[in-house]
Parts: sequence; structure tokens; C-alpha cells
Amino acid sequence: MTTKRVVGAANRSFVSIALTIGILELSGARCQAAGDSTSAGLDMALREQVKASIDVSLKSLRFQQRENGSWSDSLPATAMVLRALAESHRHYNAEDGPFMRRAQEYVAAALRAEENGAESLSLGSAATAMLALRHSTTPTHPELLRRAEEQLRTRIVGVDEERPTESTDCASLGLVVEALRSSDELTDSAVWRRLGKMAWGCEGDAASAGLIAADLGPDPPTEDEFAAAIRRALPAAEDRSLPYSRYYFLVNALASHGQPVFVDANGRARSWRTELAQSLIGRQQFEGSWPLDTIDPNESETIVATCFAVLALERLYEDPGTQ
Repeated sequence: MTTKRVVGAANRSFVSIALTIGILELSGARCQAAGDSTSAGLDMALREQVKASIDVSLKSLRFQQRENGSWSDSLPATAMVLRALAESHRHYNAEDGPFMRRAQEYVAAALRAEENGAESLSLGSAATAMLALRHSTTPTHPELLRRAEEQLRTRIVGVDEERPTESTDCASLGLVVEALRSSDELTDSAVWRRLGKMAWGCEGDAASAGLIAADLGPDPPTEDEFAAAIRRALPAAEDRSLPYSRYYFLVNALASHGQPVFVDANGRARSWRTELAQSLIGRQQFEGSWPLDTIDPNESETIVATCFAVLALERLYEDPGTQ
């Protein structure tokens, strides 16, 4: 299965960084009216900084792999590193060496163990593993992925419509939505109805619930609905406690909607690509990792936090906008 970029409705399904200062509003028309000359994209120098930031992080991550192919003997960490390597501008794959093949097999083994009842994965872990193999897989894994997708849909819906499904946090739910949407299995309305119900009850990140639920309906959210969600999601530049996963979802959502800039409460057009890139680079540590300074329980491992940051920066690098 070839590497597949997931930039669309799945990524719109999760964007939730709480605003602490100001109210931000997205509108292309208002941006033009503001007459601000702020560039909508990364300039060449900043784009090179983004690339260098990614490269030093990938190099650091590669040296942390264990003999069994994992990172920290953790499925979420291993799956996230596999995604970061495969989805980077270097596009690592199984042909690049045993470090990729061992990681793929570690993730595949975890999915097989769950399939056989030997292991129980959380919804978020299962979705992350599926995404990792989908973006970086070998010919032996497509059938395993198909069965894993079917099992994940079954867990979402439950035995019947009256059975309560598992509760989950919004970050994990965003990954579940991404995993199922990227499988192109969009015809199972029962799955999407149940995901919509779960969105309203997901733990934490209440600002994201409305956007997730709206995007799971028969039609994508309107521009007004999207703008309202982004107003609740865009970070204050000085807020350094924001989970890196939210940068990832936020970058994908803004890019997929084609929003080049946002306009703040003062009518000033600001480049979200530049601000998010600078914010992420500014939080990176010397050796290439990102610190555990966020409020998201999903980022209890430095490796997971680092991979979300790398994936967000990679989206910015590959889609730098226009100057």
C-alpha cells in the first residue's frame, strides 16, 4: 500500500487549542479588506529552519530505537515515530533499512495480538497503529489493516445502537476519525453517527467537540462553523502549555480549508503558518526533542510529543503557502 497523505475532512475533525488572549477570526475577504501586507506563507529562511528542525529530530529519534524495533517498548510511541519517519520529506520506507522494517513489524504484531484477543488496545492506540502502517506499510500488511479497520468500526458502533461505546479523549477521537476516513470507508453511517455522539462526550477539549460533531454529519461544516471553531482553537503565541497534537490537527485543518491568514480582533492579518512554525521551533530542545510541558495526558511520553510536533512542522514544510 502506498504512502497516503491524510489532509482533508479527517484533519478538520480535530482542532482545539484554547484561546487565552484575544478573539481570532478567519475570513479571506476580511484579510484583503484589512490591507495588511503580512505574507500568507513561510519565507525561504523560515522554511529552511523548519526543515532543519525536522531533520535534527528525526536523527535523534532514530538513535532511540530499541532492538525489538520499538521506541520505549510502547505501541503509541513506536507508531508515532513510524509516521514521523514515513511522512517526513525524506519519506523513509522499508527499503531504507531494518530500522523501518522492525518498527513496522512491532506495530503489526500489536494489531495481530489485539485481533487474537491477546492484547486490548485503546481506541487511540489502535487508530495510531493503523495510521502508521497505512503510511508506511509492506505488501504483507494490507489485509491486516482491513481487519483492524473492521474491528475498530465494530468497537465504535458496539453490538447494537443501544450499547454504550467506549469513552475517549478528544485527541484520541481525532485520530480515530482520521484513521477511519483515510480508509475510504465512508458509507457506514452508523459509525459516523456514533462518532458524532462520542464527540459531544469526549473527555477534555470541549471547544473541539462541536467541530468534530459537525464534520461527522452528512455535509462538511460551513465556513461560519469552521471559523467559530478556529476562533476557539488558535493559540496565543505566548502560551507554551499547548499540546503538540493540537498543532498537528490545527495545521491540517487550516491548510485543508485554504485559509492563508487569520484576522485578529484588531483587524490585523497574521500568517498562521509563520506563527505556528516559530512557536514550535521555539519550544524544541537542543537535542531535537520537545519537552513534556503540555496539558495533554496523551503526551505523557517525550517521543509522542516530539512526533506530533514533527508531523505538524512537516505539513508546514510541505505546504508553506505563498509569498
